[in-house]
Amino acid sequence: MKCRPLFILFLCIVMLLELLSALLAFQTLGEVFRMLYFAAITLNAIFIALAFRYPSTALIGILTLALLIIPYQFWLAGRLWRLQNEAAAIVTYAYEERLRSGEFPASLDNYHFENESVARHFHYQTDLSDCEFFVSYYVGTPTTSHSYCAPKGWSYYPD
Repeated sequence: MKCRPLFILFLCIVMLLELLSALLAFQTLGEVFRMLYFAAITLNAIFIALAFRYPSTALIGILTLALLIIPYQFWLAGRLWRLQNEAAAIVTYAYEERLRSGEFPASLDNYHFENESVARHFHYQTDLSDCEFFVSYYVGTPTTSHSYCAPKGWSYYPD
């Protein structure tokens, strides 16, 4: 392999981005997907072994794996950021409505989403016995949710 230092640098960068993607997967898709990502990342060991004899095949394998993991997870990280900002705005809205009217809003009908594309990811309710109001959202899958319950605060359920 003629470009060994360049290949090693490329591999390190790709694997760091894959590891970051796997860590992000816990927040976006849940712990099961995070473990699947970590398992998939171990496939790089096979590609590293192949690199000594079949460098082109190894490079294609590394690139394919990286393209399956990194772009989607970084796209979900962007969505997570937008959802977190919107969720904070919803919580602020609920408390401001209570200050204004004396009660938390019964629904989000009068709330104006700053980013309408994320509205379908939210759930809001006030009829829970242990929460004055409850707002939750999911990023990549509905079985993984971030939520706020007044007065308990923020929580996360990964699967």
